[in-house]
Amino acid sequence: FDESEWLSSSINIDSKNQKLTLIASEVADKVFDQAPPIFNEIINKDFGSSNASAGRKLLMNRMLDSNGQKDLGFNNFSLEAGLFHTVLETNQLYEKTNNGYEFIVPEKGHKFYNLWQAADALFEGNEKLVGLDSIYSTWQSVPFGIKKHICPIIALAYLFSKKYELILYREKKFIPELNDVTIDEWIMDPTMMSFKAFSWTDDKKKLIKLLSKEMHTHFKIKVEETSLGAARSVVQLVMEAPLTSRRTFKLSEKAIKFRDIVQRANDPNKVLFTDLPELFNEKNPRKLISIIVENIKEIKNDYPTLLKEYKKRLYQRIDHNGNTKQLNERAKSILNLGNFNDNSFIKRLEIYEEKEEDIEGLLSISINKQPTDWTDPDRENALTMLGEMCDKFRQIEVMASMKGIRPTRESFAFVFSGAKKQHSSVSYDISESKKDKIKKSSKKLIASLKKESMNRDEIMAILAEACNETIETVDLIEYFNTDQIGDRDG
Repeated sequence: FDESEWLSSSINIDSKNQKLTLIASEVADKVFDQAPPIFNEIINKDFGSSNASAGRKLLMNRMLDSNGQKDLGFNNFSLEAGLFHTVLETNQLYEKTNNGYEFIVPEKGHKFYNLWQAADALFEGNEKLVGLDSIYSTWQSVPFGIKKHICPIIALAYLFSKKYELILYREKKFIPELNDVTIDEWIMDPTMMSFKAFSWTDDKKKLIKLLSKEMHTHFKIKVEETSLGAARSVVQLVMEAPLTSRRTFKLSEKAIKFRDIVQRANDPNKVLFTDLPELFNEKNPRKLISIIVENIKEIKNDYPTLLKEYKKRLYQRIDHNGNTKQLNERAKSILNLGNFNDNSFIKRLEIYEEKEEDIEGLLSISINKQPTDWTDPDRENALTMLGEMCDKFRQIEVMASMKGIRPTRESFAFVFSGAKKQHSSVSYDISESKKDKIKKSSKKLIASLKKESMNRDEIMAILAEACNETIETVDLIEYFNTDQIGDRDG
């Protein structure tokens, strides 16, 4: 070692009279003259220990979950707390501003100013994605020399400080928000993550501000006034809708196109400032947002409307007047008189309370599939099966008296044979709760006919003709009612 010849800038160094470590330090200071001070030997390495890696991950999760809290919520002396204080707090990367505690963009003269500027330069005049690995490569090179193990922490602080200007992508696909899984991928494979810069204009700022306000007004959600925050709110509201609403074609044409654009979104800027204005042929921010809100409401209302319509159809078919206790008693009186499928339906009616989950439960057994997951053909099939289950329920009620059970319905049959080989026949049943009303109306009708001096045969003929006409009319009405429900908004 002593016999080796050492040179610095082509000048020989007397290693016997000069300490090489001091010389190396001086050279490093000149080469990496823009390296920010990071006084933490645990993390400031290219390859850290397992403890350092664990602390780094915990700190990054805290940066994600506790952003906005003083000291990121740290009140202890844990490893990750130490990393926060030495890397972020000491270097004034996380401070209290007019907006509260947040990650800041270093101003000129700040220790990290040049590091931020070098990353910013990668986006200048570049509309393409910039990889996280490219940012790392820039920071690890001269004149910065940032160590590999600490890059993920600093890069996350950089992203949070640029939340109004950068959009995050994972494997070249837009992701609306970071989470614990994304943080793991960020650490393990920086090539998966990339960013795109976003330039603000007055029109864009106005649209984002208005959209954020309307989202809160109509849907009671707090929206960050950024393109990412605004786009995320629109995507979130659409994706919260049940699967059946996200794939049905029983919406308006524009709502379907709007929904599909939002579901395929991989660039919030393109969605908000290009795709939606083109779809609705509207550039006025206020009018555009009004249309967006209208279409979100249509998508969100699809499922509640579906349940409401099917509940109405259920009540009609089962002859239910809205008294749930009475319906429960009807079901209880015939429980276990049908087959397995019949009893499943009856059991649900026995405990039915008219809640949303109750009607969902009834509909789910119609085709053995949750209504939230229905396709359009499922909607049609469920309507048919629901009708069959209701009919079977009423049939079992009628047959209950034959088994010595107090009936809740009375059954009738009507057969008519007229001129020109005209024949009609129908069987029907009436709930016990309506018997008094029917008897009262029947007496009124008979009394009215007798006042016109009608004899028995004439009265019977009039009633038969009226029954026959009623059968034909009601059948036609039921046909169209069924057709309309099955073809709603089609």
